[in-house]
Amino acid sequence: MNKKGKRLREFEKNNRKFNVRTFDKRRPSRTEEEKPQEVKSSVKEQRKKKKRVVLNIKRLALSAMVVLFIVSVGVSGVKMIRLQSEYNDLVERKEKLERLKAELTAELEYVDSDEYIEQQARKSLRLVMDNEILFLLPDEDDTKKDEK
Repeated sequence: MNKKGKRLREFEKNNRKFNVRTFDKRRPSRTEEEKPQEVKSSVKEQRKKKKRVVLNIKRLALSAMVVLFIVSVGVSGVKMIRLQSEYNDLVERKEKLERLKAELTAELEYVDSDEYIEQQARKSLRLVMDNEILFLLPDEDDTKKDEK
Protein backbone atom coordinates (compact mmCIF):
# COMPACT_ATOMS: atom_id res chain seq x y z
CA MET A 1 0.00 0.00 0.00
CA ASN A 2 1.31 3.45 -0.75
CA LYS A 3 1.77 6.27 1.75
CA LYS A 4 -0.89 8.43 0.18
CA GLY A 5 -3.57 5.71 0.69
CA LYS A 6 -2.55 5.22 4.32
CA ARG A 7 -2.74 8.90 5.10
CA LEU A 8 -6.11 9.18 3.46
CA ARG A 9 -7.53 6.37 5.57
CA GLU A 10 -6.06 7.82 8.78
CA PHE A 11 -7.55 11.21 7.96
CA GLU A 12 -10.95 9.66 7.30
CA LYS A 13 -10.78 7.75 10.58
CA ASN A 14 -9.85 10.80 12.62
CA ASN A 15 -12.37 13.16 11.01
CA ARG A 16 -15.51 11.07 11.09
CA LYS A 17 -18.73 12.77 11.99
CA PHE A 18 -20.77 11.07 14.67
CA ASN A 19 -24.44 11.32 15.26
CA VAL A 20 -24.69 11.92 19.01
CA ARG A 21 -28.05 10.22 19.41
CA THR A 22 -27.00 7.00 17.77
CA PHE A 23 -23.71 7.08 19.66
CA ASP A 24 -25.54 7.47 23.00
CA LYS A 25 -27.80 4.54 22.21
CA ARG A 26 -24.84 2.31 21.51
CA ARG A 27 -22.83 3.03 24.60
CA PRO A 28 -23.98 2.73 28.20
CA SER A 29 -24.38 5.84 30.30
CA ARG A 30 -21.28 7.02 32.10
CA THR A 31 -23.08 7.79 35.34
CA GLU A 32 -23.77 4.15 36.05
CA GLU A 33 -20.33 2.59 36.00
CA GLU A 34 -21.42 -0.64 37.71
CA LYS A 35 -23.97 -1.66 35.12
CA PRO A 36 -21.51 -2.08 32.27
CA GLN A 37 -19.39 -4.28 34.48
CA GLU A 38 -22.44 -6.30 35.49
CA VAL A 39 -23.46 -6.58 31.86
CA LYS A 40 -19.94 -7.59 30.91
CA SER A 41 -19.76 -10.14 33.73
CA SER A 42 -23.21 -11.53 32.90
CA VAL A 43 -22.21 -11.79 29.24
CA LYS A 44 -19.04 -13.56 30.27
CA GLU A 45 -21.03 -15.88 32.52
CA GLN A 46 -23.46 -16.62 29.70
CA ARG A 47 -20.57 -17.38 27.37
CA LYS A 48 -18.98 -19.63 29.97
CA LYS A 49 -22.31 -21.35 30.52
CA LYS A 50 -22.74 -21.91 26.78
CA LYS A 51 -19.22 -23.27 26.56
CA ARG A 52 -19.93 -25.61 29.48
CA VAL A 53 -23.16 -26.80 27.86
CA VAL A 54 -21.39 -27.42 24.54
CA LEU A 55 -18.55 -29.16 26.36
CA ASN A 56 -21.03 -31.32 28.30
CA ILE A 57 -22.82 -32.26 25.08
CA LYS A 58 -19.50 -33.20 23.48
CA ARG A 59 -18.55 -35.27 26.53
CA LEU A 60 -21.93 -37.00 26.48
CA ALA A 61 -21.61 -37.78 22.76
CA LEU A 62 -18.07 -39.08 23.26
CA SER A 63 -19.16 -41.21 26.21
CA ALA A 64 -22.04 -42.64 24.19
CA MET A 65 -19.69 -43.51 21.33
CA VAL A 66 -17.22 -45.17 23.72
CA VAL A 67 -19.99 -47.20 25.35
CA LEU A 68 -21.35 -48.19 21.94
CA PHE A 69 -17.86 -49.23 20.83
CA ILE A 70 -17.31 -51.31 23.97
CA VAL A 71 -20.69 -53.01 23.61
CA SER A 72 -20.08 -53.80 19.95
CA VAL A 73 -16.63 -55.23 20.75
CA GLY A 74 -18.16 -57.33 23.54
CA VAL A 75 -20.92 -58.67 21.31
CA SER A 76 -18.39 -59.44 18.57
CA GLY A 77 -16.18 -61.23 21.08
CA VAL A 78 -19.06 -63.39 22.29
CA LYS A 79 -19.98 -64.26 18.70
CA MET A 80 -16.37 -65.13 17.92
CA ILE A 81 -16.13 -67.45 20.93
CA ARG A 82 -19.42 -69.13 20.00
CA LEU A 83 -18.31 -69.58 16.38
CA GLN A 84 -14.93 -70.96 17.48
CA SER A 85 -16.58 -73.58 19.69
CA GLU A 86 -19.00 -74.48 16.88
CA TYR A 87 -16.04 -74.80 14.50
CA ASN A 88 -14.24 -77.14 16.93
CA ASP A 89 -17.37 -79.30 17.25
CA LEU A 90 -17.69 -79.51 13.48
CA VAL A 91 -14.02 -80.48 13.10
CA GLU A 92 -14.49 -83.30 15.64
CA ARG A 93 -17.63 -84.48 13.86
CA LYS A 94 -15.81 -84.42 10.52
CA GLU A 95 -12.99 -86.55 11.95
CA LYS A 96 -15.49 -89.09 13.31
CA LEU A 97 -17.28 -89.25 9.97
CA GLU A 98 -13.99 -89.70 8.11
CA ARG A 99 -13.05 -92.62 10.43
CA LEU A 100 -16.50 -94.15 9.90
CA LYS A 101 -16.13 -93.73 6.14
CA ALA A 102 -12.74 -95.44 6.22
CA GLU A 103 -14.19 -98.34 8.26
CA LEU A 104 -17.16 -98.70 5.93
CA THR A 105 -14.92 -98.56 2.86
CA ALA A 106 -12.73 -101.34 4.31
CA GLU A 107 -15.83 -103.40 5.14
CA LEU A 108 -17.19 -102.85 1.62
CA GLU A 109 -13.94 -104.10 0.12
CA TYR A 110 -14.08 -107.15 2.39
CA VAL A 111 -17.76 -107.82 1.53
CA ASP A 112 -16.99 -107.60 -2.18
CA SER A 113 -14.16 -110.14 -1.88
CA ASP A 114 -14.57 -113.75 -3.01
CA GLU A 115 -13.56 -115.02 0.43
CA TYR A 116 -16.47 -113.32 2.16
CA ILE A 117 -18.98 -114.46 -0.46
CA GLU A 118 -17.80 -118.06 -0.12
CA GLN A 119 -17.90 -117.86 3.68
CA GLN A 120 -21.46 -116.52 3.69
CA ALA A 121 -22.59 -119.13 1.16
CA ARG A 122 -21.23 -121.94 3.34
CA LYS A 123 -22.54 -120.51 6.61
CA SER A 124 -25.95 -119.09 5.71
CA LEU A 125 -26.99 -121.12 2.71
CA ARG A 126 -25.07 -124.29 3.68
CA LEU A 127 -23.69 -124.69 0.21
CA VAL A 128 -20.75 -126.94 -0.53
CA MET A 129 -18.26 -127.17 -3.34
CA ASP A 130 -17.99 -130.19 -5.56
CA ASN A 131 -16.40 -133.18 -3.86
CA GLU A 132 -17.05 -131.82 -0.34
CA ILE A 133 -19.13 -133.35 2.44
CA LEU A 134 -21.16 -131.21 4.79
CA PHE A 135 -21.10 -132.08 8.47
CA LEU A 136 -23.64 -130.36 10.70
CA LEU A 137 -22.62 -130.15 14.30
CA PRO A 138 -24.78 -128.68 17.01
CA ASP A 139 -23.80 -125.20 18.09
CA GLU A 140 -22.51 -124.63 21.57
CA ASP A 141 -25.52 -122.47 22.33
CA ASP A 142 -27.85 -125.32 21.40
CA THR A 143 -26.08 -127.75 23.74
CA LYS A 144 -26.25 -125.33 26.64
CA LYS A 145 -29.97 -124.85 26.06
CA ASP A 146 -30.54 -128.60 26.04
CA GLU A 147 -28.67 -129.05 29.32
CA LYS A 148 -30.76 -126.48 31.12
